[in-house]
Amino acid sequence: MACEELRVFGEFKMLTQKIAGFPDTLQGLLENIIQRLVQEDQSARVKELLCLLYCCSESVVEKDLQGSLSYLERGPEIPSMHWATLRRTIKCLIRASRDHRGRDKLSFFHGSVAKAVEQSFLTADTSRQPYLCSLSDYYENICSDDATVVSHLPRLLQEAKLNNRLVQFLRKDQRAKSIQAHIRAQYLKGLRCSMMCREGFPRKPAMICAFCSLKSGAFGQFFPNSQSCAVCGSHAAYMGKEAFQCPQHYR
Repeated sequence: MACEELRVFGEFKMLTQKIAGFPDTLQGLLENIIQRLVQEDQSARVKELLCLLYCCSESVVEKDLQGSLSYLERGPEIPSMHWATLRRTIKCLIRASRDHRGRDKLSFFHGSVAKAVEQSFLTADTSRQPYLCSLSDYYENICSDDATVVSHLPRLLQEAKLNNRLVQFLRKDQRAKSIQAHIRAQYLKGLRCSMMCREGFPRKPAMICAFCSLKSGAFGQFFPNSQSCAVCGSHAAYMGKEAFQCPQHYR
């Protein structure tokens, strides 16, 4: 990567000075390369693309990354020629692969790249929010592959702290019914009230009406609501226990 930086350096007389100015660490070199790519980018998309890829946290289908960038810009889909140029610009930082369905996927080639992107652009507490929201909006509203949506959307909503949307997706969206109950419970765990609900303290039973008990899907499950755990959606017909509303919420 250092040799590539020297190859694209335009002033031969300054080459020795350029070499002497290289950082002593891989992390520093990567940050320099990223800053150069952003400064030379006339489309102002390199930064956004790197930040989106960072927020994906794992390899992502290239088509979805392209769609998320378009969604972030609130514009039409990025033309294929422009996308190819953008991908070529950052090729030294990414690894391309294919999944079991033959779809092209992209990821950072090493964890040091992700760290360099974080240090360059995403150190502020709120700096990731626009990218997490854009990815969440794309997967929830645009992406047509249900398996991909289920794989990515809950984590993105959780990290973006879009708690109401996360609960609605897990409990109401048909695509979320394929999520295993213990995984759904793990997402919901951090959102539940943690107040103790013991006998002798003000509390009320959590009730479900006769009409709704015959329906299904209220908690993201396939079987009737009357047989479902109100927290995670697991089947609770034979091993269930009563649920109560705590002193803070029973009114």
